[in-house]
Amino acid sequence: MNYVKKIGNDNEQIKKILLWTVKETGNVEIFQKIGFNIISEEKSEIYEIDKYEFATEVLFECRLR
Repeated sequence: MNYVKKIGNDNEQIKKILLWTVKETGNVEIFQKIGFNIISEEKSEIYEIDKYEFATEVLFECRLR
């Protein structure tokens, strides 16, 4: 995350970073711990996961300014 914030500090035009993941991969908590906030969650129309009824797409943002 320090590298990401450095990119933002080096370029004042970058106000935020968006990140997307599939909830069932287990990465949601990791991204929250490093400063990303959930913007939206929705049932995926394009991804399937065998262990679950459906996949959930999660969109995050991290504001730099």
